[in-house]
Amino acid sequence: MKKNFIFIFLFLITSLPLFAQKMVSGIVTDEDGLPVNAIINSKDNSSQTNTKKNGSFTISLKKLPDTLTITSMGFKPQFYAVTDEKYLNIVLISHIGTLDEVVIKSKKVDKQLIKIDLEKTPVNTAQDLLRKVPGLFIAQHAGGGKAEQIFLRGFDNDHGTDIAISADDMPVNMPSHAHGQGYSDLHFLIPETIQNIDFGKGSYYADKGDFNTSGYVNFHTYDSIKQSYVKAEAGNFNTMRIMGMADLLKGNSLQQNAFIAGEYNYTDGPFDVKQDFKRFNLFGKYNQKIGSQGELRLEASCFNSSWNASGQIPERAVAEGLVGRFGSIDPTEGGNTHRTNLLASYTYKASENQTFKTTFYYINYLFNLYSNFTFYLVHPDAGDEINQYDNRAVYGMNTIYTNYFTFDRFHLNLNAGFGGRFDDIKDLELSYVTARYTLNERLAWGAAKEANANSFISADLSTGKWRLNAGLRADWFYFNYYDKLQPDYAASSYNKARISPKLSLFYNASDQLTLYVKSGLGFIQMMYAM
Repeated sequence: MKKNFIFIFLFLITSLPLFAQKMVSGIVTDEDGLPVNAIINSKDNSSQTNTKKNGSFTISLKKLPDTLTITSMGFKPQFYAVTDEKYLNIVLISHIGTLDEVVIKSKKVDKQLIKIDLEKTPVNTAQDLLRKVPGLFIAQHAGGGKAEQIFLRGFDNDHGTDIAISADDMPVNMPSHAHGQGYSDLHFLIPETIQNIDFGKGSYYADKGDFNTSGYVNFHTYDSIKQSYVKAEAGNFNTMRIMGMADLLKGNSLQQNAFIAGEYNYTDGPFDVKQDFKRFNLFGKYNQKIGSQGELRLEASCFNSSWNASGQIPERAVAEGLVGRFGSIDPTEGGNTHRTNLLASYTYKASENQTFKTTFYYINYLFNLYSNFTFYLVHPDAGDEINQYDNRAVYGMNTIYTNYFTFDRFHLNLNAGFGGRFDDIKDLELSYVTARYTLNERLAWGAAKEANANSFISADLSTGKWRLNAGLRADWFYFNYYDKLQPDYAASSYNKARISPKLSLFYNASDQLTLYVKSGLGFIQMMYAM
């Protein structure tokens, strides 16, 4: 009995410091409410921890009160007095300083650097936004109003055929488009509203589906702005740009934010036929905190553009003096396009590690392009100008569940979700015309309905120097095409399902060397039209 009493007494004495430990939890964000990768130290440096991916942390302190030191690259150090064990909301202030040498260790350092790059070297066009993605370059033709030609990792993605592009999780790619499969016109984005760009190379991501073969790019807009402003720019060839942003709820940023942005572009261009390029953009965003765990986000944007184009010309025509180098055989080439977007999303943070996010979106889209590649070969009298016309409405949603698990020797990041998209294509047309408005011959004319339902699950497991990422995606497609050139609008339909597995393995041999093997099946849906 005496021995037992001594044992219990010694156990209580040695365990007293453990019972005395104070557990303090919280979250670290930047001024825009985004999670920050930070280091938290106690006053005497006896306790230290790092924030998780979502910015949350838990630190064990010997006693209270204490003072926490929070540091992160690109932010001012902050000292936070802790008097009790309540949940802490810590906001770090951005700070740009001069460093002699910086060693960065991060799984997503390239994406973090893009955010810094956007702040340090702002851009003024959608083309410049795409150029921020490492390994991606673009080409532009036909008057500047069309989507860019995209090249990535040896892929000629045309106007978006092999790359999945989205903005705030709303798809940009248009399947079965009149001009080309997956056509992606990013000109509805106002560059100054873009806060960060998420991207990936290859088809290794379970949450990315249609068109994700060479990679994906997702643009993220600001939730709030620091100040209202207007700027005007001018250049050669009567080029001008006016852009402005206005904070609508200044001083109420803790619970809600709202701002509006607008842009107008004009240029005549360098060609003999004036480009008469006009583009108008309007964008608005509203964020509202709902309780302590929910957040509602609403977005609306409207884009309209029109232009003249000086297309391809025969070299012999220039050599013979029929036209100059900047001349045109058909001065009526060009086009116009329109896009309206509505988006609503709700994010629910069930716990520090669990998040649910649901997004609904609606797109109204119109595209009208006039081109002439053969001039008078097919129609010697009326000319060979063609008109590609696309008019559609798009409805869609997606839901994503994220959970982070931390164990003694490994960490697990679990993602799962489902979604759907429906394209109601009212008109798809390819016709021969003269001077845009005189119809000569319809080559194809129809309407289509396309639907996609999908679900996915992926797990990212890391332990020591190893990291394993495995995922599985399921997609189902339905196509229905109505041929307006046939009697009674003859219809044909088709449906297809597919499974896309993903598996990647990483080994961090050293701070300078990471070895990895990636595998994954990607796909592009069939173009079921014309």
